[in-house]
Parts: sequence; C-alpha cells; structure tokens
Amino acid sequence: MKHYRSLLDHEFLGAWDLISPDGKGREVTFTIGEVAMVEVFDPKTNKKGKKLALTPKERPERKMILGKTNADLIAALHGPDADAWVSKKITVYPAQTSFGRRREDCIRVRVPDEVLRESPHIRSRVREKLLAELGWTAVQPQSRAERQGQPPPEGGGP
Repeated sequence: MKHYRSLLDHEFLGAWDLISPDGKGREVTFTIGEVAMVEVFDPKTNKKGKKLALTPKERPERKMILGKTNADLIAALHGPDADAWVSKKITVYPAQTSFGRRREDCIRVRVPDEVLRESPHIRSRVREKLLAELGWTAVQPQSRAERQGQPPPEGGGP
C-alpha cells in the first residue's frame, strides 16, 4: 500500500514518504548533504517565504524542511553551526503533532542507532542540552515512596 501523496511530485520530504508498504511508519537514517534556506509557497497565506531545509546525500532530489523542533534537535546533536551538520547522520521517522485543534502528520528527528553505539550516553546529553537551550529544567522522577509522602527506603532502592 503506497500513500497517495508519495506518488505526487514533491520537492520536499513528507511523513507519507516514511510509510512502508504494509502501512507502518519506518525510520530512515541518512547523511546530511546540504543545509540551506529555500523558498516555499504557503497556500494558506498565498505568499512565498524562506525556510531552513536540508538535503539528504542519498536522495538529493528531496529536501526536508526543518521546523524549530527538528532544527533544535539537530543542533543539540551536532552543534549550532548548520554548516557543520553536513556529512553528519540523522534518523527521521513519521509522527503526528498538534496544529491548532488538528493532528497533522509530520517528520521527527532522533539520534541514529550507530551514533548511540559510539556514545551510549549521547541521548541524555542531547536531551539535557536541548532542555537547557529551551530554558527548561529536567525533573528527576520520584520513587513510589516519595510520591506517597514517605521517606525513601534505606539503601536508595525503589
């Protein structure tokens, strides 16, 4: 089963491109080939505007537009210099996000498995860096005893 939108001529990668023939979402890891500003048309405002986009090395005919969430994640993973993102790997997968009152299909970025194998603690470092850049603080989960107002057991176990 192919999503009908994957059959249309698109310049940009969409969540529908990450749906496998059995209808399930799939992750795709690719190398960033280029990062640049591109001109896009917004049919809602009937105007053209500029957006940040990256081009996969493996499929240069399809660019991926980066919203703030994905750009922040890539910056947390590979640094804030967009030129330094070239030749780095990212993994993308289809997801949904809230857009006003509607749920919309979107693409999300995660740390590639091969990067995690090289540095198993990178996911927590990326999360901490991203939270710090957003001005948020990480809340440590409480033990069951602490949630119920009891002191934690001796030895620090749950």
